[in-house]
Amino acid sequence: MTATRRRLGLTDVELPRYGLRASEPFDVIGKESQASRSHLVRSAISRDIDFLASSPANGEAERILAAGMIGYRHRVTVMSTLCNPDIAATYREVDVSLHYFDSRIDILVADWTIVTDDLLTSLARTRLMGDAVAIGVACQSLSALREAIGRIVIEGFDVISFPATLLSAAATSALLDEVLARNCGLIAYIPDGLENIRGESLDDMKVNLRAHQLESAADVLFKLALSDDRITSVVRPVRRMRDLDHLELLATTPPFSAAEIDALRTS
Repeated sequence: MTATRRRLGLTDVELPRYGLRASEPFDVIGKESQASRSHLVRSAISRDIDFLASSPANGEAERILAAGMIGYRHRVTVMSTLCNPDIAATYREVDVSLHYFDSRIDILVADWTIVTDDLLTSLARTRLMGDAVAIGVACQSLSALREAIGRIVIEGFDVISFPATLLSAAATSALLDEVLARNCGLIAYIPDGLENIRGESLDDMKVNLRAHQLESAADVLFKLALSDDRITSVVRPVRRMRDLDHLELLATTPPFSAAEIDALRTS
């Protein structure tokens, strides 16, 4: 279970240590596939894994995610990430997301690559009107993270999200400290596809794979994020019930030691 919850920055939003990322695995067609994803969402919520992240860029994912939340919206925290460089289209996507999620996006972030002054003003207005509780940006690179840090206080960001792959860079640690010093929350996400990196491909990672029940590169990054107390929550893609069970198992294994973390940052 995910009883431990953490406050996101200075907001009233409290998140479990990990949640689901309804990304590419949720962009499916066919009633059976969509129904299985909706069932997965309901099962996660029943286990108190009630932080669900997605994006309008993920095709059908937000609609399928919303279908799984019917009757449970009051128990769920939703994060939506805007990625469309067409700002007019982005505004339309926000309207659609608000429709899906009962007129509230708990955490609304924009990818740093599409950020403009007008978009930031719109995000702030969305929060002011109560359509969003927390706002922020998603940074896919260290350079974006550095630039965003300089805008946290000016723009009133509540959160910065970033791919957990950045945790392997030695320079990331100091940047995360800077984010926290500005009372901003941190959400790490596991990119799609890393669950397919398995077996001998993991042999060079200097961690005890067996002790931590690690089966893939996605597992390693997930555990690395869970082992960093500065990160409010980490979200990860899942495809089937077995993936959900495995997340809960990983959450019960010991955190990485300082030596393992250092080895991962230099390997």
